[in-house]
Amino acid sequence: MRNIFRSDNDQESPITAVLPIPSGTDESTTADIGDRSYIAHSVASTVLLNPDLGTATKVFDPPLIVRWLYWFCYQSRFPYDRRISSLEAALHRRTITGLLTQFRFGRNLVAPAISIQESDGKYGLVTEYIQGEALKHRSEGIDFLRTVSKYFAEIGFSVWQVSPVNPHATTNLIRTLSGDMTIIDLESAFVTPLPGKGQFRSAWKQGAIPVFDDIDFAKLELYVNTNLPEIQIALGDERTSHLVESIGSAEEEMRSWKEAEPRLWGRLAKLSYFLLDWKRVYNYYGKLLAAADQTANQHLSDGINRWEQLRLISHIQAEELNSLIAEPQAQSAMHHLGAHLVLTIAIPVPIPGVRSLARFSWTLAFWFRDLLRIFRWRSSRTSRSSPGVHGLVVLFLSLIPILGAIAYLTARPLRKPLLMRIALDQTMMMMPFGLHQRLSVTKWLAPRRPKK
Repeated sequence: MRNIFRSDNDQESPITAVLPIPSGTDESTTADIGDRSYIAHSVASTVLLNPDLGTATKVFDPPLIVRWLYWFCYQSRFPYDRRISSLEAALHRRTITGLLTQFRFGRNLVAPAISIQESDGKYGLVTEYIQGEALKHRSEGIDFLRTVSKYFAEIGFSVWQVSPVNPHATTNLIRTLSGDMTIIDLESAFVTPLPGKGQFRSAWKQGAIPVFDDIDFAKLELYVNTNLPEIQIALGDERTSHLVESIGSAEEEMRSWKEAEPRLWGRLAKLSYFLLDWKRVYNYYGKLLAAADQTANQHLSDGINRWEQLRLISHIQAEELNSLIAEPQAQSAMHHLGAHLVLTIAIPVPIPGVRSLARFSWTLAFWFRDLLRIFRWRSSRTSRSSPGVHGLVVLFLSLIPILGAIAYLTARPLRKPLLMRIALDQTMMMMPFGLHQRLSVTKWLAPRRPKK
């Protein structure tokens, strides 16, 4: 088999190549705008080719169908022509893939990005100009695409632009004067509904469905850390440091870009993965519930201290309340109070009644447990809870939104009106849209001061 990665150049020398003018193109595709400058068009961009400067400037101007598809998938405008963070991420993506292909195959397989330019409110990506010719037949680049897409999947990169199943993937390649193939276009135009082979689970987990130039940074960092000694030998310390810095910068820019978009389908995919990953869910909530006592103590202490600072209660009253919740009998109820708080805050499902049902189920289980202990003539005093902790009042209050989070304050060890007011005020601070402040909840719950 022929070597599709062969290179007659020194491995240490950078690849400098130019986007060619495909032979046989008409005036609608390529126009002469100067001595040696040309304009070429692709599906979503216009490329200014300047052999004298050695640059290819790619300005994105996708048609309506491309813009509409992106908006449908992410509820936002097409990013590359307006959002600078998306182009910064693209620039770092080219740097990372260039360095890693240099490490893996002995040469940079990607046309390097140079800078980002702005003109009339639109951004353009400036890359190195690669001299060569377009592939005449699709079959010429299939082996190259298969190998590169497999490697991209291995390091956590989306593969659509270099995937053999992409009918236009070979148009993203150029054959250089030395006979090597180089990727000249790594930025997508169309959103792809599903990840490449072997990437579905990873994309589902991070909410990268549909896919648009995504990077699995956990997978990428694991690959680099695992192969770091070999990478340092192949690239040298300076370029290895540049690789690590580019990964960090790419992650930051991509987070900035994608967090600015609603991405409803991706968020739903990420949530569904979280809910279906039962082992992870069990471990996650297990850790939170193990610290339920600390959660409850912190919640009540914050409320007591806040009311004391607002001079709604005296220092003596604050000390009395802190002493009350520190008593062993009260701590038997604090664990379950903390559990209700955890279930109220940590359950991410935005379906009405789910958190209330979780709190109700928690209390019902312990209520039945205490009933069984009584029927078996076992004293419940040796357990973590006492007979006065779980009751019908707590059970039914747990079903009420927000108020159910502090239902255990009606249990005997914690049943103190002032403490209930403070806890309710502290809990209602979790209401969205600043409703706590708008409704002046603290003012209404604060005890009335005696008239002088």
